[in-house]
Amino acid sequence: MIANENNMVNFMLKFKKQGYTDNYTIENGQLKSTQTGEFIKEEDFKVDFACQFDITENATDQQYLYSISTPKGKGLLVDILGNYLFDNYELLEPKFENIEIQSHLVEEELERKYGLPKIYKAEFEEDPNRFVLRTGFPDFPTCPFDQTFSMLGYDNKNKEYVWLVTSIIRDKRLKRIEYSM
Repeated sequence: MIANENNMVNFMLKFKKQGYTDNYTIENGQLKSTQTGEFIKEEDFKVDFACQFDITENATDQQYLYSISTPKGKGLLVDILGNYLFDNYELLEPKFENIEIQSHLVEEELERKYGLPKIYKAEFEEDPNRFVLRTGFPDFPTCPFDQTFSMLGYDNKNKEYVWLVTSIIRDKRLKRIEYSM
């Protein structure tokens, strides 16, 4: 199946119709409900379905969608930067014992993603100092998944937010900047 962010939105709508109405994030290595603000213990949630969306065959840009059940309800964990699994493998990996992550591939390189200019590794390699990863900035554009972006790339040359592919986010040369007042 050829997939893109619209397919991910369609998957989300399908799950919402099936009762997955909460949204989850991972904070400090713990699953957190965005509706209640409560943290869910590792033993109290189950991953019902996992889907990986790869943009291009060499997996330069990965996104994940997890449908999750808890004693208090069901919801979705959307990982549009591919970092939750990468950074919280110990928390999530045991939950996949009987779950196969379904993979979907887009074979074309997109110029924009979620309305943002998309930056691929080759452009980053030309000038790694041109781009930074901003975390928690109040001026982030709207996220299409009923959530807010927690981090986004920023192009210092063009003075705009950009979508950095996963391989750039994992690159040690990418400077990370946290918002502070």
